[in-house]
Amino acid sequence: MYDYSDIIVEEPLEPSPLCQILYSDEFRQLIGIAKALMRNNEHSERALEITERVIEKVAAHYTIWSYRLSIVKGLENYSLAKELEWCGQIALHNPKNYQIWHYRSLIIELILKRNGDFDLKQEYPILEQMLDQDSKNYHRKCWKKT
Repeated sequence: MYDYSDIIVEEPLEPSPLCQILYSDEFRQLIGIAKALMRNNEHSERALEITERVIEKVAAHYTIWSYRLSIVKGLENYSLAKELEWCGQIALHNPKNYQIWHYRSLIIELILKRNGDFDLKQEYPILEQMLDQDSKNYHRKCWKKT
């Protein structure tokens, strides 16, 4: 776990007069740190870690996924294969989350851009798991090998 004691978390000016969302103090702190890092345009391992922690709480947070992608692109020696593996684990716990699948496709595009090669067949196991989890998905029958 990284140190975030240098980060100044700004509180919102006023709560919404219509509907106050009751976030936990932990989530408020996490998102506050993430917003401060975004404002500072920080692309570091600790920024990557805070995005992971926010995504664990709210996997559909589009802005955090976007920030995470910019961090991954900015870290020169960061393993894209490791990122794809991490993303797969998040996807297994959130199978119907558009942000995860979009992010995953962007990481694969980045791998192709950097390496020029990516075996799409390695995506089959995770796709099969996702389809198996979704009993309403009509593609499931097409996917199964006969």
